[in-house]
Amino acid sequence: MKRLYIAILFTVAQVLTAQAQLLWRVTGNGIAEPCYLVGTHHIAPATFIDSIPGLSDALARSKQVFVELEADSMRSHEAQLRIAAMCFAPADSTLDRLLTPDELTLVQRVVTDYMGDLLTLEMLKMLKPVAITTELQTTEAQKYVPEAAQAQIDEGIQLRARRLGIPVKSLETLDMQLATLFDTPLDVQAQDLVEVCRNDSLFIDYNRRLALLYRQQDLGSIWILMNDDELGTDQDELERLIYSRNRRWTEQLQYEFAEQPTLVAVGAGHLPGEQGLIALLRKRGFTVEPYYKQLCGTSQ
Repeated sequence: MKRLYIAILFTVAQVLTAQAQLLWRVTGNGIAEPCYLVGTHHIAPATFIDSIPGLSDALARSKQVFVELEADSMRSHEAQLRIAAMCFAPADSTLDRLLTPDELTLVQRVVTDYMGDLLTLEMLKMLKPVAITTELQTTEAQKYVPEAAQAQIDEGIQLRARRLGIPVKSLETLDMQLATLFDTPLDVQAQDLVEVCRNDSLFIDYNRRLALLYRQQDLGSIWILMNDDELGTDQDELERLIYSRNRRWTEQLQYEFAEQPTLVAVGAGHLPGEQGLIALLRKRGFTVEPYYKQLCGTSQ
């Protein structure tokens, strides 16, 4: 969890924060009609859609919507079985084999604090560490960020699109998302889990700050927080979770934009930075500008 060059971070953040905007308009490069990017947040409520200026209009103007993974694709019985199967650790790599007794006690205590008896010690031992981390952080968010328990913005956008008769498509498959989450070595997953438990109060503060910055639509500060020296994501993880996916999505979206007006709704962390979708699309020749400029009638 290392900070990037702080001067560069703040320089870029000042530009983005001045434009504090989650919705971006994409034009140029031969596309006939504008397309759109909107940053979402996994614990923001669906009602926040109406707080993003221009989003309802951008959605109504679009002929297709792309999301990271379309919600219904995760609800089938087959999908649920695949997800469950990925959560269980191999018999020779259970949690009690990956952690010291003290570390295992720490994890059990923190999990019990948040989840009661929902996950017993024997159940914990059978799960991959990242499955525990994911469930723990979801439960923490629902406790300390009340809106996290409500219907979320990603699914709200999908629901509104369907009501308008607009098809919703996935940028990734379920298998791709499962690989992104689970394809790190189990010993690394285990130490990440221990770190989350040891720094429980710091991660709670991180999630609160992130939720606040998202409500303020402050994309630049979100990017700084993602690179925070204590709680931010290190460069290897950013490459795996953000940058590599951004490059793949950009390759796909340049062709989708040429076909018909498109709205892309992905996590806000995928938008800023030199390897964010905004910069990558600009490198491909598109003009990407805050949507509020169109609302105000100002030039780029």
